[in-house]
Amino acid sequence: MVEVIHLDSSLLRGMLDSEDDREHRSQAKHLLNSSRVRFRVSILAIGEVIGKMAEERDPSICAEAAAELHRLLKSGRVDLYGMGKGNEVIALALELMEHDHRATPTDCMLVACALVDKSCYSFATSDQKILMSPDIWTRARSTKVHILDASGRIHKRGAMPLGKPANMMLRRSVSESPI
Repeated sequence: MVEVIHLDSSLLRGMLDSEDDREHRSQAKHLLNSSRVRFRVSILAIGEVIGKMAEERDPSICAEAAAELHRLLKSGRVDLYGMGKGNEVIALALELMEHDHRATPTDCMLVACALVDKSCYSFATSDQKILMSPDIWTRARSTKVHILDASGRIHKRGAMPLGKPANMMLRRSVSESPI
């Protein structure tokens, strides 16, 4: 069975930006090498990545990143999530924003995309604001989503102790599989 993982902009950037932080590149490469995984990226994540790159560096880097994204989409390893259930995503993101003042509105929207997408098992991120959020963890748990670390261990609490690995996944339980 192929697992669908929504990617946060932090890991998407590692896949697209050849000059990104070495750790992000390594995490992204590790994810891409998994044969049992299919990735999904939201339009929001793409906009955040390309927008930040455009602010920080030469526009030609953005063109290279867009070309790499196009290659990944054509390969079938990455799907585009276009927010077909936009009202649900926005309602859930607003709920998360009400309770968690550390996560940005974009963070809440990206998590909401994954939680609303019924074929999604996981949300992968290296963003500490998302990983440390007890409110996001509680909402994920209520939708039968577990917080896992990079080695697959389930954490019983929403906030992980500082210093733990940042490459984490929110995984929808196998019992929620549409197959």
